[in-house]
Amino acid sequence: QCGEWNEADVFDADLGSIGTLTSITAYSWIRDDAPEGAFAGLQRKTLTRSGSDLTRKGWTQELRLASPADQTISYLAGLYYLNEDVDYTTELEFGPGADRFFLFGAKLGDGYTSLYRQKTKSFAAFGQLKFNVTDQLHLIGGLRYTDDKKNASSFVTTLPGTSGVFKALIQNDTNRPGLKRS
Repeated sequence: QCGEWNEADVFDADLGSIGTLTSITAYSWIRDDAPEGAFAGLQRKTLTRSGSDLTRKGWTQELRLASPADQTISYLAGLYYLNEDVDYTTELEFGPGADRFFLFGAKLGDGYTSLYRQKTKSFAAFGQLKFNVTDQLHLIGGLRYTDDKKNASSFVTTLPGTSGVFKALIQNDTNRPGLKRS
């Protein structure tokens, strides 16, 4: 099952000589399920089962205040927030032809399931000043502060009966700080 949904809502409020207040709220959702084909290029007899499942959902909010553009000194100031979750699952099980295709000696039934999750929260504040010296000369300066927080986890599980050679390869590949496996 695959799908994508995106929406953005923009609201502008004219505040007269102060400027324009703009609010932009956006939502997104993506689902990509690729059963029996996630590992294109491998022959059918090499894999008994393969697939992947990706889900990403998030929303953003931006508020900004912009002065009227026709002033000698104009400004833009704003805040931005992002909240996003990503889940990605991959499954792979080798079929009877695996030992001919892979040099490391994968056997029938060797395989794994992996799950990756990531949560992101980001906050930013930004501003810009523009000084119109003349109609042809403008001085522009700006600043942005961003604070990102990411949490991620990865779990890899080999299938029951998986050979020791394949388990060792999977464990070496996932034996990095911060990753968990079972």
